[in-house]
Amino acid sequence: MVLKIRVRQLTVTASATESGVSRHYLHELLARYRVEGITGLEPRSRAPANSPQQVSERVRQRIVTLWAALLAEGLDAGPVTIPWHLLGEGV
Repeated sequence: MVLKIRVRQLTVTASATESGVSRHYLHELLARYRVEGITGLEPRSRAPANSPQQVSERVRQRIVTLWAALLAEGLDAGPVTIPWHLLGEGV
């Protein structure tokens, strides 16, 4: 699509109609092509670069350990109980 637009075989509107994508997306691809060349047209991940709310490995391990210990004692290990214990431990 991008190459056909670049060599003026198709307009952006015609290419969008033919390929079933939006004109906006085609303009994004054209901009990436101008800056990065053909490699700019590769699919990109939509996943966030980081997860600011993700817990540390230490906290995750404590949650798993606490969960298993509570269940082994026959106690509640639900979504309210675990944070309550963690807060009590200062985690």
